[in-house]
Amino acid sequence: MENLGNDLANILHSALNATSAKWFNQYIFITYDYDKLLNGGNATTVDEFVDLYYNFTSNIDSGGCSNYHCLPFDVLAKYNIPPNSVMYDIISGGGDIGFTSPFAFIDIILHYIVVIPKDVNITVIGPDGNVINDTSLYFNDKNVVAYGSSIYRVPFVGPGIYGFSSSKPVNTNSSAVQIIVKGSQVYGSFIPVTSSDPEYGIDMDNTVDTLTTQETRLVLHADDNNMKLQYAKIISSKLDVEYVQLHGRHGCSYEWYSDVFQCANIGEMHIIIVFGVDDTETFFTREFMVACYDISQAISFGQFNDTVDFVLNALNQFNFDYLEGIAVGLISVYGDDIQYQLPVRNFNMTPEYKSLKYYLQSARPADTFISGIGQKALNLALNITISPQFKASGYKSDIQNHLIVYITTTSIPDQAAIDKASDILTSGDYKIIAISYQGNGSNLDALQKLVGGNSGCVLTSSTREDYMGDFAGSFTERIIDASNNGGNYC
Repeated sequence: MENLGNDLANILHSALNATSAKWFNQYIFITYDYDKLLNGGNATTVDEFVDLYYNFTSNIDSGGCSNYHCLPFDVLAKYNIPPNSVMYDIISGGGDIGFTSPFAFIDIILHYIVVIPKDVNITVIGPDGNVINDTSLYFNDKNVVAYGSSIYRVPFVGPGIYGFSSSKPVNTNSSAVQIIVKGSQVYGSFIPVTSSDPEYGIDMDNTVDTLTTQETRLVLHADDNNMKLQYAKIISSKLDVEYVQLHGRHGCSYEWYSDVFQCANIGEMHIIIVFGVDDTETFFTREFMVACYDISQAISFGQFNDTVDFVLNALNQFNFDYLEGIAVGLISVYGDDIQYQLPVRNFNMTPEYKSLKYYLQSARPADTFISGIGQKALNLALNITISPQFKASGYKSDIQNHLIVYITTTSIPDQAAIDKASDILTSGDYKIIAISYQGNGSNLDALQKLVGGNSGCVLTSSTREDYMGDFAGSFTERIIDASNNGGNYC
């Protein structure tokens, strides 16, 4: 138990890093024995949950017990567990088939894990009466056998009663588990759709958690491949109702996408109800609530998404290691309503190309609709780039190839930002390039002042195809050339 606890934080963080940060926000840990609760508590973070694990397992002895599995469900019912929650029931023996009766009232996803000593063989009989031979170790970053026991993962062959028997008496020589299927976990995200590309989202995998005012597709991931999602009902806080059909697809992080829909009012709450049929032809629903945002007045969601793809395309051929290759830092600059800048990524944070997309998408906070237009915070953002703390995260003082790239649409740098940029250029710490994507030309003079008066350092692109294609390619060439000419980009 202690060894497993040492790895628990890494296991959970690894799992959560592959999901949306909003999927899980409450963690509950209990220990129980026969008909009584030993410990119980809840947490809001993984680290708090791991602390509960250590506190609650420090006094567990190796004595045998009979497992009365109604108890954890009775206890969890008192925690008001929301639908779609995940439960891991880790035991060293079985219970009788009656323990699953609370499933009729609690809509959770159960992972039933049986821990067995290494010298004990287990036989699993499926609900069809056949022996299941391909049980395997419950997958993990490390081999769980090192903990002195095997954790078996039993393939799901359908709902019904599964029989477990062991070669030696453990706590019970045989036991049974009844598995009841009630739909599936369903996780929802969104893909904004540009008017020039209404099919956007059908074959893309760039989901975001935020619902914005532009046309959007609802995309859904479901754990169970045997179920089918049919349609979604979208209810606004004004009780306007819209239905969208759901379509299946494969090969990405979500398996279902909707027809295009649009929310109209900034800040309005929407309830999204997903209707589906599980593999027993039983209807089920899943619900979640979202707010509708307008990300800013200066840049559309589509333009931001295009910028994410531009950066990924421009940097995809480089060695992405801040020790030996390129190092990338990111700073998000809010509008003038709040005049704030947010360092999203230091130079040495997760130095891998595959993580860059995550940090780029994090540069657009969900509440940017309140930040308005204007870039008074740009001066503060530029000041961060020369701060000792930021430079200590991976700025390479032994080379001359350092670049600040300011990407915008129509925003105009103010005089304070221009003065700060001039100080940076004079110091030689960085060169500066400004990019205007789908701008109207109104900010080009100010951008030229920002880069030190060199018009060749102000780059523009007007179409999505050019931005992610030839324009990204030419930007890549500038970086390569600068590595051979002393850091001159333009």
